[in-house]
Amino acid sequence: MSEFAVKICVTMISLNIFLNTIIDFINNQKSTLIIFKLLFCLLISFFTFFFGSSLGYYICLLFLITFEIVSFNSDFLYKDTSDKIQFQILIGLTVVFFSISLALFYITSIIMLTYFFTGINKMKSKSWRNGDAIFQVINTESFGNEKLSELIYHKTNKQKIISWSLILFQFTFPICVLNSKICIIYLIIGFVFHFFNMIILKLHNFFWVFISTYPCIYIMSLKIESFLEVLLFN
Repeated sequence: MSEFAVKICVTMISLNIFLNTIIDFINNQKSTLIIFKLLFCLLISFFTFFFGSSLGYYICLLFLITFEIVSFNSDFLYKDTSDKIQFQILIGLTVVFFSISLALFYITSIIMLTYFFTGINKMKSKSWRNGDAIFQVINTESFGNEKLSELIYHKTNKQKIISWSLILFQFTFPICVLNSKICIIYLIIGFVFHFFNMIILKLHNFFWVFISTYPCIYIMSLKIESFLEVLLFN
């Protein structure tokens, strides 16, 4: 199951990079780097599914990481959160060379910390606590949705409920690794949340990057649950 989770993660991350690279290619950025990124996205998926964690897998993964670093240039600090997390996941996938369990732990930790600190930052923000931020995000030109913004316009209670639901989901997300049943509930909510963001707010990268890690998180919850059972009841 651990290897299958890694395969899903690799495939979804590769597909996300592949789709973004295709968009760059269509936008007349036909550089050699983009062509190589397309090639290695396809190769890493091929090696992962047919040969598992083979030498070809690590070679393609290292090349893909190198291309990502080159494409960042000196802009890493200015990349959006999904790009930074995607890069961390690629690093985590190389850890499979040493231990699949260690790779799962690394990837799960990255996502847990991201959700947790995002929830903390929202909790510190007055506009998130009173619900104004929800309307502001939905009403922006870049990510907005006119029909949705009209539904919650001047409806303070609805904005607060949505805002605090999101804050609590993100803030408490790390507890899901303690129990596999709780984990499934959180992952379903997370899938719906990111799918909604992808469709309504056009946050495509966040969907592919976060959802790619969900199988890893679930496997990690099974491992931690088993460990706690042995620790507490034996």
